[in-house]
Amino acid sequence: MSQIDCYFSVISPYTYLAGVRLGEIAQRHNAKVVYRPLDVIALFSRTGGTPPKDRHASRKEYRLQELQRQAKNVNLPLNLQPAHWPVNQAPASYAFIAAKNNGDGDLGKLMH
Repeated sequence: MSQIDCYFSVISPYTYLAGVRLGEIAQRHNAKVVYRPLDVIALFSRTGGTPPKDRHASRKEYRLQELQRQAKNVNLPLNLQPAHWPVNQAPASYAFIAAKNNGDGDLGKLMH
């Protein structure tokens, strides 16, 4: 069986928009998904990336447009201006890791 390593951030709207689709794709191709949460804020700083909140206004605007397109494409509601963002991703990441270590449940549903 093939394996898909899915590195994701619990605070990324793209993780939410991916929803359960990755699991569906894996099932169609007889592949197993291994979910691996990562600290996207640390990743930005280590790789020279710019966190969304620190980007130029035009990049922020384009990001919001792209998120709207993707949300519409997958027919999911999306709050583009959450009151508390970014949030501390550690508690959700730790909960995900605990669920992963506890059994073989459908972890893809936790991403959505």
